Amino acid sequence: MLERLHLNPIEFLVRDLICITPPYYALYDLALLQNGILEGICFIENNETDEATIISSSEAGRHLAILGSGLLALENEDKSKHYYLVTHATTVYRHKDLTGIQFNQNKAKSKLIGQAKLISLDLKGKTGKVETKLFTEFGRQVFTMEITYQIIKEDIFSRLFQSNYVFAKPSQINNPYTRQIEIDNLRSRKNNLKGDIGVVQPEQCLGHFENFPALPIAILSSAMINLAGKHLKRILKRQNIRYALSKADLAAFRLAFAGERILLNSNYIDTSEFGIQFVVEATNENGVAIGEIGLFFDHVTN
Repeated sequence: MLERLHLNPIEFLVRDLICITPPYYALYDLALLQNGILEGICFIENNETDEATIISSSEAGRHLAILGSGLLALENEDKSKHYYLVTHATTVYRHKDLTGIQFNQNKAKSKLIGQAKLISLDLKGKTGKVETKLFTEFGRQVFTMEITYQIIKEDIFSRLFQSNYVFAKPSQINNPYTRQIEIDNLRSRKNNLKGDIGVVQPEQCLGHFENFPALPIAILSSAMINLAGKHLKRILKRQNIRYALSKADLAAFRLAFAGERILLNSNYIDTSEFGIQFVVEATNENGVAIGEIGLFFDHVTN
């Protein structure tokens, strides 16, 4: 690894500039490397998914998106607090030799290393883009993600979403990010599978964001991938399989605030040399689009 220029002071600075707090924020030992890359350590928290990978793609996305927002905050010349909202993410799974074998091991507290590199930062356009990578602690690359953000100053965000304000009470609730969101009311028809994850609760959004609880897009994408996995099992008529993504393309259209009911809709698209393709949409109960993910499953195992 490259020589680190800064150690723990970077962590304090980043956490003072972004609007993400624990337990959603779960990065450790942030360091700025010589080439401007921001590096951080994370530990696997959710072992409930059916993805046959060392870490699920959505949990990887959670940690890498936070790391990327930290890098943008460090690069932003305005050192006041901002919201860095993910609007788009493209994911590629890199190491198929980590598939399956690693899945059956005890992953709890397995250490991974994330890196974020700046692609662009447009302060006038209020957007930023980073390239992120996730490695095992032994240096084997697992995921690559290119993530785009909308950047909003804290006071502007508060005005825009004042109707979603909820006074943040001290909470003793356990970390909600160690388990999957349940999908209920499954309805299947031809190449379509629908599901319902219910009304977003403030305790599902801890640390994202204080006083404006919104379901993290990484957690929503986890539910979307889970529904696509259930759809895959129905199509293949194999209920005990595990699977891995080869690539995924996520678009986030708006925040899903506490109090909104979220509906999911999975569509089987095609099977090709790239894998088995699905597109999953998330809307609120009024039909307003929240997010969409197109993905390929290219590894299926028992």
